[in-house]
Amino acid sequence: MLATGGARRAPRLSLAMVSLFTAGASGTASTFDVAALPLITSSANTRVKMVRKLAHRRQRKRSGLIVLEGRKLVGDALDAGLCPEFAAFADPVAEEHAPLAAALSARLAGTEAGLFRVPASLFEELSDTETPQGVLAVLRQPALPAPEIPDLVLVCDAISDPGNLGTLLRSAAGAGAHPP
Repeated sequence: MLATGGARRAPRLSLAMVSLFTAGASGTASTFDVAALPLITSSANTRVKMVRKLAHRRQRKRSGLIVLEGRKLVGDALDAGLCPEFAAFADPVAEEHAPLAAALSARLAGTEAGLFRVPASLFEELSDTETPQGVLAVLRQPALPAPEIPDLVLVCDAISDPGNLGTLLRSAAGAGAHPP
């Protein structure tokens, strides 16, 4: 289903509501088998190519897609009600990713999106961080509405260093600016 701004939204499912166990077909609790996720080994795979392309701002702008890395960011996106196009885990999948994988699986049920595993070496190539956490998700970039009458506005253009943007946001928050 489509929400404002074209971002796909699924029913809300908080990570706090998901444990290592999911209900099986018989209604009994069974462990979520992360190892059963399909394994992508080819760097020529279309999803792998997409993640690589999304490293470039021009491609993110064209496609309207973004890549989120790490348990916290992907979990926050789920908590916000966003539905990933797909998600990938580094193989072997760390045990601490099982709750997130179960939450993603529940969120993506009934959609064409998928969960995948990729070898750790390939995941490192896809990752934009120095020490990848082993999970990333591709999502539609949500459209954030602007306030009708803003009290204080921070306009950022061509920020090249993410650290500078963080400093600007903290300074604006200290001056009384609030997110929409």
